[in-house]
Amino acid sequence: MNVPTWTTSGSILNFNFIFNPGQYGFKVLYNNYGYADIPQTINISASGTYTATSTDSSFAGGRITVTGNNISPQSIIKVGGFIGKILSQTAS
Repeated sequence: MNVPTWTTSGSILNFNFIFNPGQYGFKVLYNNYGYADIPQTINISASGTYTATSTDSSFAGGRITVTGNNISPQSIIKVGGFIGKILSQTAS
């Protein structure tokens, strides 16, 4: 996705954009110089309540179902320091 307009104030980028919940990294395109990577990321937290259905799992894996509104396809879940990604998503 592209942020359509932004301004600078010294080394600060200013923009307004509606992000879905998730983590975002940035690249800035300077016409005369090319792309500049910005090493920091921003995290957008979702508002609202999420529920997780209890499930059995083992060292070999498991599955957890999370129900809520506006869950981003880029969302992750951390359990015991391990990161899980979305396997499937259903909009309703």
